[in-house]
Amino acid sequence: MTAEYDLSASDYRAFRRYAFFKLRKLHYVYIICVGLFSWLTWNGAKDQPLLERIATVLVLWLMFVLVVFALTVVMTLIYKFRRTGFRPTLGRHRLEVSEDGVAESNDNGRSEIKLAGIQRIDETKSHFFVVTKSGTGFIIPKRALQTLDELRALRERTRVRAG
Repeated sequence: MTAEYDLSASDYRAFRRYAFFKLRKLHYVYIICVGLFSWLTWNGAKDQPLLERIATVLVLWLMFVLVVFALTVVMTLIYKFRRTGFRPTLGRHRLEVSEDGVAESNDNGRSEIKLAGIQRIDETKSHFFVVTKSGTGFIIPKRALQTLDELRALRERTRVRAG
């Protein structure tokens, strides 16, 4: 199977979201922090009446949400305006899926990964993400594919090999 498509900044953002929440399990860190924060706040105010304890937890929750929001805004601005670091390869990409693995080429060159080097292939609502054992990956938007069968078959072959 061969597909040609344009990758946009939104495709890279989708992969970054996927990496944070699916691969790194960042949502578990948030849940643990929130649970610990609530428990410490609730138990630290045992001498207060119930309504004051509830108000204390709610106010501290609001402050926590505002701090997380402010950090997110600051990190977004730093990422947007810095001049160094990772710059995604936007524009035209060509994907080739074979029995042996996946190859992608663009204006900067060609990257090929054998089936043994693929850690996982995950499917979201709008993308396939091919994650390699070295931690890199390929972003494949579904809008570029005529049929999803070949990538799903490749995903099953990697699961059988890994299983």
